[in-house]
Amino acid sequence: MVQPISYATFKAAQSALEFQVKAASDAIRAIPGHASGPMGLTPDDVKFSRPYQEARAAYDRAFSALQRHNMAYCQAFKKERIAERDAKRAANKGRIFSRG
Repeated sequence: MVQPISYATFKAAQSALEFQVKAASDAIRAIPGHASGPMGLTPDDVKFSRPYQEARAAYDRAFSALQRHNMAYCQAFKKERIAERDAKRAANKGRIFSRG
């Protein structure tokens, strides 16, 4: 059963988990040889190296924690998330975005 928390606590925890996922992703990208193969793929010798496997495992754990958090609480805070998105859209209404 999911423990009841406030929306502010949910958002803070979600931000912390997203930061952990970003940090783990950056650790993978920092490994020499990452995405150095054809078409930007990571060569097998890099994938089988210990540093890459440890960084990948850390990334998988962080991403899984974020998934579990979102599955547990996103439905519970559906109204708050919709209100927040609508407020953000209203604040940007009439703004012109350039693609360049």
